[in-house]
Amino acid sequence: MLSGHDVVEICNDKWKTYEFLRSNNIGTPKTYKNLDSLHQALDNGEINFPIVIKPRWGMASMGIYMADDMKELEVFYNKSLKEIGSSYLKYESAITPDEMIIFQEKLKGQEYGLDVINDLEGNFVKCIPKSKLEMRAGETDLGQVVASKPFDGLAARLSELFRHEVILSVDCFDCSDELKVIEMNCRISGHYPLSHLAGINLPAQIIEWLEGKPTNSRYFEYTEGLYITKDLVPRIIEYKKP
Repeated sequence: MLSGHDVVEICNDKWKTYEFLRSNNIGTPKTYKNLDSLHQALDNGEINFPIVIKPRWGMASMGIYMADDMKELEVFYNKSLKEIGSSYLKYESAITPDEMIIFQEKLKGQEYGLDVINDLEGNFVKCIPKSKLEMRAGETDLGQVVASKPFDGLAARLSELFRHEVILSVDCFDCSDELKVIEMNCRISGHYPLSHLAGINLPAQIIEWLEGKPTNSRYFEYTEGLYITKDLVPRIIEYKKP
């Protein structure tokens, strides 16, 4: 299940994500797409350290660093470029060879991952939010499934704007005065398993949608307050006699 080309393009390109959110008056961190604009913003006092350095076309938290001063900014910027060049990120990054990295203000607050569910016609169905407590390789390793009410307005707004199919994964921060979105992906993400273990059954609903059946509300009932972890379990994969 995949959303339209325009939705995918906005989600894949973190600069376009920023422009989309700003143009629709949705909270998002201050973002700059090159060093010149960042240095100007620093000189003007628009932004202060610490600054988040991340690949514009990134995933799995590759090449992301936090700079506390100008010296670290230079070192981590070059390190991020090297990581892009030595990984599969280099392919999409080649679309913007002079602007492979973006710079963002560091947000203060609790981070959340939202599963924004639409039906196959792009109608809003449900928002399932999880607090992100521990991360590993860009995925939520430990989180708590929480009530949807504080996030329903943002979720419904994104649903209306995108009209995406099935699922939009949204990373956001609760910055006390407003929710600020940092990234979006129109696919099942690393924090969906928490939703599933809490009671959500999106795969079953997708099958019924494809069979022409209506939305079944019981597939979207979940238990609030659960702490869920994606354990790594050691196991033997092969035995060779000494």
